[in-house]
Amino acid sequence: MCYMKVSLSIIGDRALFGLSQRGSRTLIYNSFKYVKDKQFLDSINWRCSRFRRDGCKARAITRLM
Repeated sequence: MCYMKVSLSIIGDRALFGLSQRGSRTLIYNSFKYVKDKQFLDSINWRCSRFRRDGCKARAITRLM
């Protein structure tokens, strides 16, 4: 199980964005893979890509600048 919660607003962190095999937006950060969960005007909430399979509870938030 994953229990990582991150906010990518720290300067200098690098995140990779891409598409999954099914066309969903993905985020890779510290070798963890996230899929887009919810989108707001100023941020996007991501959840662990292994949420359903392994019950992973890791989350990430990206904020628009």
